[in-house]
Amino acid sequence: MENLQWGLYLICPILLGALILAGKKYAGETGAQGRGLDLAAALLYWLFRKRGPFPGEREVCRAQILLDAPMGAEERTRQWYIGKIRILLLFFLAADLIGAAVHLNAVTGRELLEDGTIERNTYGGADKEVDLEAGLVTPGEKEAEPLGDYHLRVQARRYTGEETEAMAKEILEKLPGLVLGDNEGPDRVWKDLYLPGNLEGYPFRISWKSSSYRLLDTDGRVLWENLADPLGEEVTLTAVLTYAPWTFEKDIPVRVVKPPETEPLSRRDALETLLEEEEALSVSGTELVLADTFEGKRLVWREKTGDRSGAAFLAVSLAGIAGFFLGDRDLKKKLEERNRQMLLDYPGLASRFALYLGAGMSVRNVFFRLGQEYKAEKAEGAEMRYAGEEILLICHELESGVSEKDAYEHWGKRCRLQQYVRLSSLLGQNLKKGNKALLSSLQEEAVSAAQDRRTTAKRLGEEAGTKLLLPMAMMLAVTMLIIIVPACFGFM
Repeated sequence: MENLQWGLYLICPILLGALILAGKKYAGETGAQGRGLDLAAALLYWLFRKRGPFPGEREVCRAQILLDAPMGAEERTRQWYIGKIRILLLFFLAADLIGAAVHLNAVTGRELLEDGTIERNTYGGADKEVDLEAGLVTPGEKEAEPLGDYHLRVQARRYTGEETEAMAKEILEKLPGLVLGDNEGPDRVWKDLYLPGNLEGYPFRISWKSSSYRLLDTDGRVLWENLADPLGEEVTLTAVLTYAPWTFEKDIPVRVVKPPETEPLSRRDALETLLEEEEALSVSGTELVLADTFEGKRLVWREKTGDRSGAAFLAVSLAGIAGFFLGDRDLKKKLEERNRQMLLDYPGLASRFALYLGAGMSVRNVFFRLGQEYKAEKAEGAEMRYAGEEILLICHELESGVSEKDAYEHWGKRCRLQQYVRLSSLLGQNLKKGNKALLSSLQEEAVSAAQDRRTTAKRLGEEAGTKLLLPMAMMLAVTMLIIIVPACFGFM
C-alpha cells in the first residue's frame, strides 16, 4: 500500500516530465514558445483542441477580439488557454509535492525497522501499540501468502525484582512530603493534596485509597466542609505502587482541618495549578507526564495527528481547478471596462463627427482624420482607447479596398454597443441620402449622447459613493473612539 501511495506521488512529476519532453519534440506542430511548463501546456492544448473547442472558447475569442482588435485574436485565445493550463499544471505539481511531504512526515514515525525489530521504550516508558500484517513467502515464489493483520502491544523494558524493591523504597520515602502540596504540614491539611498517578523516573503506577472519602478523595480533593469535628479529623491515605507483578503499599496519615479563610478555586484554576505543579516536579526529567485524573474522573488529553497528505493534495488541486475555471472572470471584467470606456468616449466621437461633417469633410475622410488624431495622441503618451483602436481598424479596412457600407457595418458589429450600432446605421444611410440629412441626424445624436453621458456620470458617481460608505463608517468609528476613550479615562 505504501509503495502504491509513493507511486501515486511519483507519477505526477514523471508524467509532467514526459509532457515536457513530448512538447519539445512536437513544438513545431503545437507552435509552443518558451520551455518547461510552456511546452507541456501547449501540447495539452493541442491534444484537447483536436477533439473540439473548449467550453466557452467562442466567447473568449469574441472577448479577445473586442479587447485587442481581431488581428491575431485566435492566437491570443490560444495563448490564453495555454496560460490557464500552465497554471493548472503548477497547482497539480504543488499538490503532489505537498502531499508527498505530508506523507513522508507521517511514515517517519514507524516502529518496525527494516531488520524486523521493534525498539522497546526505556524503563518506565509507555507501551507501544503496533499494527502489523504478516505474509508467508514460499521458496521459489515472489508473492507472499497473506496471514492476516495483527495488533501487537510492545511493552517497555522491565526492571528486575531487586531494582524494583529499591525504587519502591525510594518513592515511598518521598511520598509523605510530596503529597502535601501547598499545605503547611500533615497535621494541618485544608488545601488539595497532590496525588500523582506516577512519578518521573519510576515505573510504578500509583493508586490511592482513603480511610474517609467524606473528607479526602483519591484525586486529592480535601472536603473540609464535611468535617464533623471543628478541630479536625484524622484521615489515612494509602499509596499503592503497582509494577506487575509487584505491589507495594504505604499509609500516610494526615489531619484535615478547616482553613482560616476559604478561597475556592474554579475548575480551570485548579487544573492549571495541577499542571504547573506537575511541570515543576518533572522539570529535571526528559518528559512531562500529564495528569490522568481530575475531580475524581479520568482526565483525557488529545493531540491531533495523522497523515493528511491526501487532503493537502486534494485542496491544492481543487484550488488549481477553481483557478482554471474562474480565470475567465478577469477577461469579463476587462470586457466590461472596455464597454464602459467606449460608452464614455461616444459623446465626444459623435460631436467631432458632426463638427467635421459640418465643415464639409466626407465620412471616409472623417475616419482618417480621427485615426490620425488618435495616433498623434498615443505618440505623445496618451492611454489606449478602445474607440480609437476601432477607428484605426476601420481605416485599415477602407485602405484595403473594403466598401464603405461593409466597413461601417463591420465597425458597428465590432463595437457591439447600441450607440455605435446606431451611428454606423446613420453612416450607412448617408450613402443613400447624402451629408445634409446625416448632419442633422448627427447633431441630434450628439445632443442625446451628451445627455446619456451626464446620466452615466451621475450613476458612476452614485456607485463610487456607495463604495465609500464602508471606509467612511470605519473612519467614523475610529473618530468616536478617539473622542470617547480619553473622556472615559477623564471620569475615572
